[in-house]
Amino acid sequence: GLRREQPNTLFVLAGDTLSPSLLSTLFRGRQMIEAWNLLDLDVATFGNHEFDWGPAVLHERMRDSRFLWLSANVLDRHTRQPFGGARPWLTRTFGSVRVGMVGLTLPETQHTSNPGPDVSFEAPRPAARAAFEAMGPVDLRVAVTHLELAGDRALADAVPLHVILGGHDHDPTMVEQGGTLILKAGSDATNV
Repeated sequence: GLRREQPNTLFVLAGDTLSPSLLSTLFRGRQMIEAWNLLDLDVATFGNHEFDWGPAVLHERMRDSRFLWLSANVLDRHTRQPFGGARPWLTRTFGSVRVGMVGLTLPETQHTSNPGPDVSFEAPRPAARAAFEAMGPVDLRVAVTHLELAGDRALADAVPLHVILGGHDHDPTMVEQGGTLILKAGSDATNV
């Protein structure tokens, strides 16, 4: 429906889709990837719960995804590339507007979930700066984040962004930090 009304739409997910839920306990998030594929999701970033069953299961879910995984700060410790073939940044052009996006995840995920020793969670702000520098000039700078609101605010203060589409916090939120609009849709896919 939304894409019919507004074709210049990006459908993004700010993490924590594979876990936790009763069905995810049984299927380890496979059912969520099937659902997002059917709903034509464009982009997802990692939440802390994406790593609950370890990196091998997440890698399987990524292979089954028909959408892009985006992460500038979750890296393979050995290659220093984004985990599992994720992309550090993405650009899309709508008419004459070039949109640049980066994905960022809570560094604490290293200790609060099960990413294993070969996954590294880098500091979000320098990772975002490097990703935007690598992508070149864009008209609209967007971060898809799985950070606490305080982390989103700190990111907005440190990196020139237009919009942060955030996750992790479970309450719907719309705040401005400097010139950056921070939007969080809440939890359980109840808001768009």
